[in-house]
Amino acid sequence: MFNAIWSVYQKHKELINYLIVGGIGTFVSILTFAILINLGLSTVVANTISWFIVVVLMYILNRYFVFSEHATGFVGITREILSFFAARVATLFIEDFIVWLGIDVMNFNAIIIKVIGQITVIVLNYVASKLFIFKKSK
Repeated sequence: MFNAIWSVYQKHKELINYLIVGGIGTFVSILTFAILINLGLSTVVANTISWFIVVVLMYILNRYFVFSEHATGFVGITREILSFFAARVATLFIEDFIVWLGIDVMNFNAIIIKVIGQITVIVLNYVASKLFIFKKSK
């Protein structure tokens, strides 16, 4: 049984590690978001602060635990960080829109909408990371 599980893990290691790291990021994001809205911040401000904290964490975890290919040298690492943050800014706007629409406009449960936003950005961020940020060298 263990060998079968290990074989599946080895075959899909990058995706499985991304989902684990994404789960950690989602937990941290939802926790910080909930704390900040309970402190009285607006949903979009709370989401943006939560986003920043999680992006720093996700860059570190993705770089070292998910993608085996990553930049080296000052210029390469700087380019990698900037592209990582740029992709995350794009998905931040998407998530902020989901949060604003779902919570402020439609009055749905804040945590449920935050989870929906997180699932959406996890998928989009994986695609961006895989295809553009931590792409395999040719």
